[in-house]
Amino acid sequence: MKFDISKLKGKLGQLRDWMSSKNLPPRLVFIIMGVVSTVWFLIRVIPKPTRATYPCMQVAAPFMSGLVVYLIAVGGLTALSRRLKRKIINVRFGATMMLLTAVIVAVAIIPSPVSQTQEEEVLWGAAIEGPNKPFGDPKGIFPGRVVWVWNPDATNEKFERNSLDNYEFFWQLDKSNPAVISKMFQDGILKLTGEDNIAKSWDAIFKHFNQKKHNEARKSSKAQRAKAGMSEETKDILREIVLRDSPLIPISDFIEIKPENERVIEKIITDLRNHNLKIVIPMYNARQNLYAKRSKNYLMSDTEYLIVDPEHAISSESIYNYIDSITGFKLKEDTLTGSALFSIEKYLLSIYRQNKAKQKRKKP
Repeated sequence: MKFDISKLKGKLGQLRDWMSSKNLPPRLVFIIMGVVSTVWFLIRVIPKPTRATYPCMQVAAPFMSGLVVYLIAVGGLTALSRRLKRKIINVRFGATMMLLTAVIVAVAIIPSPVSQTQEEEVLWGAAIEGPNKPFGDPKGIFPGRVVWVWNPDATNEKFERNSLDNYEFFWQLDKSNPAVISKMFQDGILKLTGEDNIAKSWDAIFKHFNQKKHNEARKSSKAQRAKAGMSEETKDILREIVLRDSPLIPISDFIEIKPENERVIEKIITDLRNHNLKIVIPMYNARQNLYAKRSKNYLMSDTEYLIVDPEHAISSESIYNYIDSITGFKLKEDTLTGSALFSIEKYLLSIYRQNKAKQKRKKP
């Protein structure tokens, strides 16, 4: 495939057009394009070498290699001629020949889109065995069983991509819903083992593992069943909650919500939920929905976690009564907005439905 510089797009194309409009000498154009391509290639490829296969890098590679070979040829032939005190070969002619050789080699080793597509088709064609034709050795309690769990509420749909500028990453607490994810994980374990409760499911998994590993169908050991106790931070917060006796408490009253505290906050939330001590409601867009006034005067996180007693979610009627009781309630100096009340009600109703479904599964 012949390389056509007139078809360059993106940054390199804009640079080409700018230099053409200025009527720059061809040699200067070549040097500028080579320097820019080299810098661009190194900046992109050094942090992540796999980027060398990107189309933009394949476009920049000939310019970069051409400049490097040209400089080596000119410098090398000049130094050699001076050392021998006579001109063996014209420096420009020698550099040009070496440059052409480098371009030919580059074109030969860079895979074309057609060959790459054909290779991908061959690989995919070899891997696809058709529907309902699994390959490999089946393993597990039910050999070969695969379960699938999905819930759109597990992640924050407004999150698009990682951003270092805004310090937003997929692993942050406000980008996912731990309660929903925990429920999904438990559902997957139940489906995988075919049991009706999570304790029996884990026992079945360990029994199967120990049978295969040690030829003894025993349950998990005490060390395997041991659960981490509550952290000291969680215990301190519980003491404060008891003293306050408030229907709705933001977790930011006890610990500042910032990246450095994410692990501690996650541990606190997990402790409160796993021990069924409190319901923790994640609130996104907190600066708008909860702290419209406060956020104008203070730099604060856009995520908040509200602590609620589980007794308020034992029935739909208790939830509606609770929402009525906190209407007009103030968090710090801001009154709860209608959207905040709606989010709290929606979350409590989801907890109530989950608990109700669990109770139905336990009944014979």
